[in-house]
Amino acid sequence: MASLVSLDGTSFELAEAETLVGRGGREYNDPPKVDVGPLEGGATVSHHHARIFRRNGQWYLRVEPSARNPTLVGDKLIPGGEEAPLVDNIRIKMGEVVLVFHGPSEAVLQSPEMTMADGNGLTLTPTASREPPPVSLAASLVAEPPAVTEAPPKEKPSVSAPRPSDNWPARLPGRPVTLTALGVTEFKRVNPFRGLMIDEEAWADAHDYHRIQGRLHLLTAHGWGIIEGLEVLADPHVPNTVLVRPGVAFDFQGRPMIVGQERRLTLSASDGATLYVVLRWREELTAPQRFWNDLDEYTRVVERCDTLIQEAPPAQPVLELARLKVAGPVRNAGDPLNPGAGEIDLRFRERLSVRPRPDLAVAQLVAGDESSDGKPPRHILGLRYLLREIGQTTGYRARWAGIVRPGEPIPPVSLLYFSGSGKFSFDDAAIESLRQFLGTGGVLLLDTCAEGSAGDFVGASEAAAKKLSLGLQPVNRAHPMLSARHVFSEPPLPGKKDQTTLAEDGGLVLSTVDYGCAWQGGPADKPLPRETVRAALEFGVNVAVFARQRQRPLEIIELEA
Repeated sequence: MASLVSLDGTSFELAEAETLVGRGGREYNDPPKVDVGPLEGGATVSHHHARIFRRNGQWYLRVEPSARNPTLVGDKLIPGGEEAPLVDNIRIKMGEVVLVFHGPSEAVLQSPEMTMADGNGLTLTPTASREPPPVSLAASLVAEPPAVTEAPPKEKPSVSAPRPSDNWPARLPGRPVTLTALGVTEFKRVNPFRGLMIDEEAWADAHDYHRIQGRLHLLTAHGWGIIEGLEVLADPHVPNTVLVRPGVAFDFQGRPMIVGQERRLTLSASDGATLYVVLRWREELTAPQRFWNDLDEYTRVVERCDTLIQEAPPAQPVLELARLKVAGPVRNAGDPLNPGAGEIDLRFRERLSVRPRPDLAVAQLVAGDESSDGKPPRHILGLRYLLREIGQTTGYRARWAGIVRPGEPIPPVSLLYFSGSGKFSFDDAAIESLRQFLGTGGVLLLDTCAEGSAGDFVGASEAAAKKLSLGLQPVNRAHPMLSARHVFSEPPLPGKKDQTTLAEDGGLVLSTVDYGCAWQGGPADKPLPRETVRAALEFGVNVAVFARQRQRPLEIIELEA
């Protein structure tokens, strides 16, 4: 049987299932308890300080959230609510009390009479083995083999030999992951009646019931991980410092973690070391109240989380936010999908499995004189079909943000679409508004309409690009617009021979072919083939996703990769 031994030689036997370690006698509904209060320093141990239990053959210690003084297993500090494995002769310190854990002395009997427990807890007694004694390998190597004049007959396969699939029950997990994360095997709630005495235990049962139910719902219906935010970025002002942005997450045990303000962490490690930025849940007792016995009892529990940098790979329930292989000054990754040495790696962040889809908003920029006759703007039907494709083929929720006039404030959108068939010009106010929009990562698609003078529209687009200090360059095969969602080797709509059909710089995209018309099937008198319409819509989805990912680069990892 496992036991705890104090420095003065006092030994405490541990129950096979679970033992509570603390100060004072056992209370109602407590598991078997070890009272270390009489030991030297026993006053520094909480009434409910830790639990020692066995799971899948391994012993663990879990610190109670209410433990007020620190708990060390070996030399490792174990926060409240977390657990650590125990090995034989390991030193445990609770407050000022030092104990040594001794594991049970177990010998496996290698005899026919030994008993085994099957998966249902029933005791099985196997019969004596009928197999012949094993042959010594060394003897078989030196013994002279008998002369064989003819091939021996092939043995028929044993009918009773187990098939590979017969052993599938042995591969079942010993315990469901959710039960391990919750740490409970039953639900207990208060049964109210007139005259019920309300004490601290009743309060705890009432609150714990709803907390555990909430964690169960979250873990089984949604999972765990980062909900929003908590990006890790290099501090642009302080070398070798990272910033953890505000955000919300749930850890492996379904406990909420909120970082309300930006946090700054300093890196201190030599080149070649791998560091991990992690988030750890903890409870903090606050609002003390002194009772008649001159002891402070805390009236509130604040749930907090710590942001830490560690060299050891994070283990559950600690949540990884980023990792970094140190190589010179810390930097943001130029390509989040392929960070290099010295760049912050965000690819291993665990995202919550089910969460609301982020918006991908699209608006149409319309010249002042267009649609003044009451007709709908050009290609607005094609935009409607494009939005439908975005919603059905991507992880985004497509949102229509309406019509925008040059110079008006641009709503928070990712893609701004403008189509024309002749000359146009943007005044200084419109140029400044577009400059600010492109600076946020948005994309302005200038789409040449087939009706009218395409050359005039292209010339006016190039003049607008010059005012914006942008130099349009042909889109090549490596451009993300050709692979953001659907893969293309080149822009899908053909142009005239040796004509550049697509150019981009700084989020300003110029198309010399009519994508907006293709999105709605082509001109009424010249309908396009189904394959052409499909390719045009898929490319439009690419442009929209490219725009969103220019604004939120991490979504390349979180939604598309």
